[in-house]
Amino acid sequence: MEGETEATWAHKKEQMEKSPEKARDFHMGEVVDPVEALIEQVGWEDALEQINTNMEQHPDDAEARRQATLIVRLYDEKVKPLRDKLQH
Repeated sequence: MEGETEATWAHKKEQMEKSPEKARDFHMGEVVDPVEALIEQVGWEDALEQINTNMEQHPDDAEARRQATLIVRLYDEKVKPLRDKLQH
């Protein structure tokens, strides 16, 4: 969990609670989820590690569970084309 501390995750959670809307990416003019932003910033492997660590530390936290669910769904979408090719 390089670069991320428990305090950082607590701050992110606090920001999400204050503003439940997703963060806006003003350069793109569209809504970007914090999980997607994290993937863009640190890459898939580090994002997965950070979210997994947060989930282990806070298994009952709704935001941690939402982030874990989202990264799994995003990964499934990413590998679906390859999975489909292997099934044919």
